[in-house]
Amino acid sequence: MGVGQAVRVQVEAFREPFAGRVTRINPQVDPTSRNFRVEAIIDNPDRALKPGAFARASIETRLEPADCRNVEETR
Repeated sequence: MGVGQAVRVQVEAFREPFAGRVTRINPQVDPTSRNFRVEAIIDNPDRALKPGAFARASIETRLEPADCRNVEETR
């Protein structure tokens, strides 16, 4: 994950997600949950999003195709 990476935010009140970009990543990781804080700027041209509203965000961390291989069954 890095600064500038795309973020998609979903709010229950809206059907379509909002797009944004990661602006800051806190380097301190919670050792129990292995979570860390990420800040993002979200496009909100119509001012539909309000401060303090609950939202779920997703950050796509794998952009290259997965390395998949076919395995032949042997008997």
